[in-house]
Amino acid sequence: YTTPNSSLLKQWVKDIKLIQPDQLLLCYWGGTPEFFNIKTKKYQRIIPKNYDKQKWLDFTYDFFIADMSKFNNNEIYFANWSGGGVLDKYDISKNIYSLAFYSQKDTTPLQDQLRLSSAILKTEKSIFSGSSVGTGLFEIKQSEHGQLFYSDEHRSPTKEELTLSIKKEDKVVNDSSKISQVNYIYNDNQDRIWICTPNGLFFRTVDDGQIVRIKCLDSCGLNNVVSVIQSPKIKSQYLIGTSKGLVSYDIDKDKVLEIFTKEDGLSSNSLSVKALQFSDSHQLAIGTNKGVNLIHFDSIYDTDITAAPFILSLIHI
Repeated sequence: YTTPNSSLLKQWVKDIKLIQPDQLLLCYWGGTPEFFNIKTKKYQRIIPKNYDKQKWLDFTYDFFIADMSKFNNNEIYFANWSGGGVLDKYDISKNIYSLAFYSQKDTTPLQDQLRLSSAILKTEKSIFSGSSVGTGLFEIKQSEHGQLFYSDEHRSPTKEELTLSIKKEDKVVNDSSKISQVNYIYNDNQDRIWICTPNGLFFRTVDDGQIVRIKCLDSCGLNNVVSVIQSPKIKSQYLIGTSKGLVSYDIDKDKVLEIFTKEDGLSSNSLSVKALQFSDSHQLAIGTNKGVNLIHFDSIYDTDITAAPFILSLIHI
């Protein structure tokens, strides 16, 4: 199944999160975030109860959400480049959308970093922020810097509320030539932090915090990595979305297993895969530059093929 291209906004999917067993939350590079029901194939816009419907639609008409992070099942954090938001929050159970602190006059290094976030990851103790403008990847430890301030009343924060800052040692990768731009950040079940960049795929080790590069992608010409997700069936396997398509990777074998094409259910051999999300009904939602693909993911574990160089001709843009 591929979502209909009735709207340009529905073609440019930036991220997908599983909210309920058959319900996804989609965010777009432009426009209001929407729920999507896998079974009924129907969309439903988010309309927070703390907003008038028309004001909300006007407010979100030119939303440009770079990324979102799901936390504690009920909270969605948005890296929102429009509307003055720094790291907006949506409470699913309460249906309340809150603006993160922001001030034109009183800015801090933390605000400057989050405002430029192209990728975010919210964990229990930290916020990981990756930039698209060359400042790299930062870990902002809330225990050291306090808590983010949110306003449900659309008011500006006080000076006392604007006290957070980034310390120099919070930068995860100090070598800017290694990771200067970040497309996506992902936390797997082994607590590895995965970092998708235009210059390859990296992960941070759990024990010593070392940054490791997945070099086998380079030989396949798949350097621009946009998304990654761990398999729910085989913990050593990951699906990796790139600007040239979708591949599977095994971290124990350290090799690419397969490069997926239209024969595997994709709508095109030249998809730029922006987002990946498994559902509880054995389907994989693939957010692309041409809408959302839904494929049954059981079949993708049937083969174990090392990618051959000639396959690149099928996915070349």
